[in-house]
Amino acid sequence: MSDSSKSNGRLLALAKFSEELIAIEHSEKLAAILEVLVRKYNFRIAEKLDNVRSRSIPDYVKVEVWQRDRGQCVKCGATDYLEYDHIIPFSKGGSNSENNIQLLCRKCNLAKRGELV
Repeated sequence: MSDSSKSNGRLLALAKFSEELIAIEHSEKLAAILEVLVRKYNFRIAEKLDNVRSRSIPDYVKVEVWQRDRGQCVKCGATDYLEYDHIIPFSKGGSNSENNIQLLCRKCNLAKRGELV
């Protein structure tokens, strides 16, 4: 079974679960929260459930990091040749969350490789 099939199956199970919650008294708020979590954190939920570490950075994280860093290198302010960089390297247990990703230009990213974390 592919990862996307597993994710879709889990999402369908979550949707069914949220429908069941709606039938329970005073559950509207909980159902709304679950719905937001499924929409906003779809990838995170699937990643946690599958217990899979993937080196690729999810698109929603890239968008959040781009907006936070204003589309420029956080070290020098350059706007060309930008790369998404793990602050704590993935190989050393760093996550793909927006708190561990920053925008660096190629020059600053290459210079960082010599630094110890």
